[in-house]
Amino acid sequence: MMHKWITCLLVTALVAAWSAAAAAQNVPEEARRHMARGIAAIEMAKSAGDYVLAALEFEKAAKLAPDWPEVYYSLGGVQAKMGDPASAVKSYQRYLELAPRSPDAEKVRQEIYKLEYLHDRQKQAAALGGAWKASNGQTFKLLLDGSRLQLTRDEQQGDDILTIQSMGTHTGPMTDAPRLVFFGTLIEGTITGMYVQAAGRSSGHCDLPERKGTFEGTVDSSAGRMRLVYKRVTLEYEMEFKSILSTELICRQTNRKETPGYVLELKRIP
Repeated sequence: MMHKWITCLLVTALVAAWSAAAAAQNVPEEARRHMARGIAAIEMAKSAGDYVLAALEFEKAAKLAPDWPEVYYSLGGVQAKMGDPASAVKSYQRYLELAPRSPDAEKVRQEIYKLEYLHDRQKQAAALGGAWKASNGQTFKLLLDGSRLQLTRDEQQGDDILTIQSMGTHTGPMTDAPRLVFFGTLIEGTITGMYVQAAGRSSGHCDLPERKGTFEGTVDSSAGRMRLVYKRVTLEYEMEFKSILSTELICRQTNRKETPGYVLELKRIP
């Protein structure tokens, strides 16, 4: 209750200050009305999406009073809360153009620098996120959250080999292997982290052990290329009927191959 009361007082004081500034600059009454409505929308906001309503009101005020500095300050604030740093930077820059000697000018400039950094991170995430195709034909999905990177191999793809002895010999890759996931940190084009392929069962009869370890790599955002280096472990299995007259299949591991320094090249799929 006390929090709401204090918030109400602050918003009321803010409206009063802006109204005084507006009066001094001959701001149309309708622009001041939209400014007040925008402040009310901020007060009522419960999520980032709710700030869109405030932004719409401030944009209307800006059209009616294009040289009113305060409206751009308010608009920049809600655009930042909406997760739109590029638009927020433009609004704050317009504010500084109109009020270069404002007491909070330096504070606004610092906020612009922060938003520019956030925008750069968003552009990098957009450039890297999505589908990637590896040199071995497998496909992966990349998620980037700040500096945290997660690269997940699509299900139904694997490195292990299965030989089936039934009416002849049939050999091929296991296609229902547990997912391989790379968890890492991306800093200035360099990735380091851990990879994990969980234990599971393939083809309904073959038990696959967990495999995990460290990896390192590089990312070229402009070229849409990635290079990962890790110890690749591949297993070979043989599956056959338990006996000539049996319908029961048995699966056993026949070989294990470790490749330290295995290089996986990936290219982003547009």
